[in-house]
Amino acid sequence: MEINFENINTCNEKMLVEIYKKLMIVYRIMAVCGLVIAACVLCMFLSQVVLAYEIDVGLLFSAIVWFVVAYLGFSGPKKLAKDFMKSRLTMSNGQPIVQKRQFAERIISYTPGSTNFVDYCAIKKIYSLKSCYVLILAHNSGFLALSRDGFTKGTFSEFKQFLRAKRPDLKIPE
Repeated sequence: MEINFENINTCNEKMLVEIYKKLMIVYRIMAVCGLVIAACVLCMFLSQVVLAYEIDVGLLFSAIVWFVVAYLGFSGPKKLAKDFMKSRLTMSNGQPIVQKRQFAERIISYTPGSTNFVDYCAIKKIYSLKSCYVLILAHNSGFLALSRDGFTKGTFSEFKQFLRAKRPDLKIPE
């Protein structure tokens, strides 16, 4: 089996936060909705205080709850990334998590403690993020993060052409 491309990168929290923010739209929706609802409830509370000189504790409590929901929405991806990194570093005895991906007839993914084989037809979507290039796999089986400058065999631009040839049905971002 001839390896056409190889990509090696070190998984880090910054990269994971960016990936989780992109993939977990639920957190973004939760954050924005929580912020909007909290602001509306707070406005209702303040208008009641100003106009009626009464304090409605229920409205104040509701505004606080919605601000907490917004906070959780904004901080969720960071917490997930931190927890993931902590568990992976524990498994690797504190050593950096080096991921190696090789691209031949199939994708071979090496991470500490496991080797996985992925068919190109399993790629559902591709995202180009600031810190990495992400191949989203079908059936909730995860993703593969690639560093643009982590190619030890082939180049990033050649790799994109390779992907276009393998999967002409997919939109391959720059």
